Amino acid sequence: MSASDSTELGGLPLSVRAEAAAWLASLGGPHRTPELEERFGRWLAECEPHRIAWERASDAWDLAGGLASKIEPQEEIVESERPRRRGALALAAAALTVLLAAGAVGLFLSQRGVVSTATGERRVLSLQDGSRITLNTDTRVLVRYDAEARRVRLERGEALFEVKRAPSWPFIVTAGGREIRALGTSFEVRRYGEQRVSITLVEGRISVAPAGAGASPPRQEVTVLALPGQRVTFAPHQAPRVDRPVLKQVIAWQSGEVVFDDTRLSDAIEEMNRYSERRIVVEDPRVAALRVSGLFQAGDSEEFAQGVAATFGLRVEELGNRIVLARPDGAPSASR
Repeated sequence: MSASDSTELGGLPLSVRAEAAAWLASLGGPHRTPELEERFGRWLAECEPHRIAWERASDAWDLAGGLASKIEPQEEIVESERPRRRGALALAAAALTVLLAAGAVGLFLSQRGVVSTATGERRVLSLQDGSRITLNTDTRVLVRYDAEARRVRLERGEALFEVKRAPSWPFIVTAGGREIRALGTSFEVRRYGEQRVSITLVEGRISVAPAGAGASPPRQEVTVLALPGQRVTFAPHQAPRVDRPVLKQVIAWQSGEVVFDDTRLSDAIEEMNRYSERRIVVEDPRVAALRVSGLFQAGDSEEFAQGVAATFGLRVEELGNRIVLARPDGAPSASR
């Protein structure tokens, strides 16, 4: 094997990846014969790198070929260089072989970009592999796909990830010093500042480990979620906490709703304030300690305040961009 043949991309020699692409072209072409299939079977069984290279080439073609049907008109697409789907499989495989020989990354799929939402905005992002990310209010993600993995960094906010299955191409989300790995699954991640983060499993199975721990971190550092509705929360100087909240409440924001169940009013207000520039304010600790339940429209601060006031006999004061909840016998709040 020459020096050029031994050059590796994504852990596999380029020559092996080129062979896989060539087999893809031959088996998909008009001259497929039983003899060709037999030769391919022998090549595939020769070694593990052959099998891995074939799986990756097949996955890449399947994902690229199905891209057009997966994108909905209202969805946003991360800006990237996207190869056009070829009319003939042989041309696609030949193009893939050229890319591999040149040392290009991405296995025919390369994507990177930054997407964010403003306060009160939700956005659905369709990725090139068929995966989807739904961004909640005031959220920012960085997407980076390469030959090794599909990577997303949640820099702030909250997002739901619906991952298209690709066994040889892991989907990795980094947030708050944690790394979430998934194949075909669905999960929600929320950041609370720099270090606190919660991950809720919606479907499938995920593992969570410290970011940068490598492919095989110590077993005690890995948290596995396998039951839909399981949530793990990480915070500084605390052990990971696993619970099972009501899943519909956790992901109600996808429908533009916020659900509270015997929630401290101060916490409910903090949640409502995520969705609006109009801030709800409570200055009385006794009012802040009240417990609220109910379903509210995300971003409708006035409706929330009026509903709470009617329930507990409170007074509502609108002062510029603030909505103040106070006891009826309390002193008027000072204007800004």
